[in-house]
Amino acid sequence: MAWGPKIENVDFARVNARGEVSFSLAVDSLDMRIGGSDLNRLPIMGPSGAGKSTLLNLLSAISFPMNPDAKVMWEFPDGYTCEWGSKGPGRDILLNLRRKYFGYAFQTASLQPQLTIKENLTFGLENAGVPSSVAADAAYEQLVKVFAGNEKRATDMLGRYDTEVSGGERQRISLLQAFIRNPNVLFADEPTGSLDKGTRGEVMGLLRDWLAEKPEERLLFWVTHHDSDPKDNHASKRLVVAGGGAEWEEEGAEGWKQVPKWEVGKS
Repeated sequence: MAWGPKIENVDFARVNARGEVSFSLAVDSLDMRIGGSDLNRLPIMGPSGAGKSTLLNLLSAISFPMNPDAKVMWEFPDGYTCEWGSKGPGRDILLNLRRKYFGYAFQTASLQPQLTIKENLTFGLENAGVPSSVAADAAYEQLVKVFAGNEKRATDMLGRYDTEVSGGERQRISLLQAFIRNPNVLFADEPTGSLDKGTRGEVMGLLRDWLAEKPEERLLFWVTHHDSDPKDNHASKRLVVAGGGAEWEEEGAEGWKQVPKWEVGKS
């Protein structure tokens, strides 16, 4: 079964202090139900300021469309479906999406400086009703994976604070915050934008490993400005946001070329 998001008649605009539209994004129809096919990752690309992050936020219910006839629709592998328009999803739907189905990772890792790394990783689970001991075990297991089975390093990391870890470590831990609740969908906005090439490869490797654990049940949508990201991360299609809209492109023998539409369930 193909699953994922589909949007229709979505308009979004940003108005400056003078009442002028400084940015707009309009999508008539865009079907991104790629889950269940052999493509479970989609890079979102385009020039700066074109609306890549805006599109990601619309898909993930961080932002809502502005026009009353807009629809953002989701299907998930367990059969759950939901949709919303300009008013956004209701509170219960939004909580369900954020607790069970969606995970978020951003360019600037959002660790709480007053909490240890362990507490940063466990508070989301504990807020969802997971016992503290179970949450602590999950945090440790995730860190062991990240540090290639180095149990001593994982144990040491649990007691550290945000200021005591490197930028690359911070970004990995930020990803673990998204991974630890086992979401179906991960939204990553420039997750490697501020990292050097070597660390960027390690972080994207974590994302590939996460997808490989449950390839039929997980999707990755990530915004990137790195032209090599689609090929490096085995994505045969990409979504290019430019000129106030979004278009599909696929890689062929002569490079990337625009395709008229996404065919559901195919890659």
